[in-house]
Amino acid sequence: YQRRVHGGGAAANNNNTNNNNAQTSGQGRKTLNRQLNGKRKSLLIGINYVGQQGELRGCINDVRTMKNYIVGCGFPSTPDAMKILTEEAGYELPTRANIIRAFHWLVDGSVSGDNLFLHYSGHGGQMTDKNGDESDGKDETLVPLDYQQAGQITDDEIYQLLVQKLPKGVRLTVVFDCCHSGSAMDLPYALMANESNISSITNAVGGGGSSSMPVNATWLAKALHYLAMLFPSLKPIIAQFGNLQGLINGLNQLKALQSGMGNIAGLANMAGNFGQMANIPGSGAMRDMPDLFSAVQQKFPEAGQMLVEEKDRLADVIMFSGCEDKQTSADVGNTTGVFTLPADVGVGGAGGACTNAMLEILVTNKNLTYQKLLEGMRTKLKQKGFSQIPQLSSTVNIDITKEPFWLIP
Repeated sequence: YQRRVHGGGAAANNNNTNNNNAQTSGQGRKTLNRQLNGKRKSLLIGINYVGQQGELRGCINDVRTMKNYIVGCGFPSTPDAMKILTEEAGYELPTRANIIRAFHWLVDGSVSGDNLFLHYSGHGGQMTDKNGDESDGKDETLVPLDYQQAGQITDDEIYQLLVQKLPKGVRLTVVFDCCHSGSAMDLPYALMANESNISSITNAVGGGGSSSMPVNATWLAKALHYLAMLFPSLKPIIAQFGNLQGLINGLNQLKALQSGMGNIAGLANMAGNFGQMANIPGSGAMRDMPDLFSAVQQKFPEAGQMLVEEKDRLADVIMFSGCEDKQTSADVGNTTGVFTLPADVGVGGAGGACTNAMLEILVTNKNLTYQKLLEGMRTKLKQKGFSQIPQLSSTVNIDITKEPFWLIP
């Protein structure tokens, strides 16, 4: 696990890249539900890991700062509407069990029109994927205070506890200020806010094209996971490669994954490529099993349809993450002089680069689109010497050039 600690504004250089983003855009609903007249609830988690190896300094301050901001936006701070987990006296400790209970508290009983918010500041990590639904073979994790005894919280658990449980019509906005957080919720659409991706979308819109978000390759791995469920005979092949990455690599070699990402429903069109995989050099196991892959072709449309149906059941979940899956997110020793926040929001002292950059853009600009917010965060972090690149993930294929960002309508 990591959240890189820095004494000031300069961040260590990090040239890692993230392959989670497909470079073609997906289809689907492009506008968020704006009829949010139900209850407002928020969960804020900050962990400094006091006395432990990898102790941080700014995560509890991040919670204080974020609380000031969202209360100013209209989220109530009463105990029935806001829950805070930190190591400070008077609050529940952010242990694994308490975090999971708090997840239930946040989403259980939600109905269409409710507006929910989650902020996590602490360590993030990666561990070996256990169920083969990750395109890179790694699960992203949150690191509770007692992780050494109780374990970490995987993205699979986060998805099951927070995303799958919410009914349509609910809005959940999430900010994860931690390392390796790019796909920490395994949402269908993901946009890494580097200059190239933002420019491509801007140029496409200027030329009359689409501003669709890319489909998340991690989400596409779920289609192969469904395929393994539908066709158990495929599991030995997956086991031979270690996980589903082997099959994805085969598809990449055929350039089939790229062509299939344009539309989640279009995954069925990739079925014919399985038959061609027998010709990939070094894939002797595949050449020995032509009958299996012929049968797989017939099951692939069904797996793709299962994925489409799962996506269409989801609520409006939007996640801002502090960095890509392969990057670290900075813990700044003194945010004063690095970021500029009004006194009624910022608390000064140590803090997370992502949290403070995001809030500086929000408090100094009005009527922001998702594109402008992402651009602002990326530019601010780069100006201050941080190499981390923020990422936006969503269950909705947001038109980021037009969709306004707000917490309260």
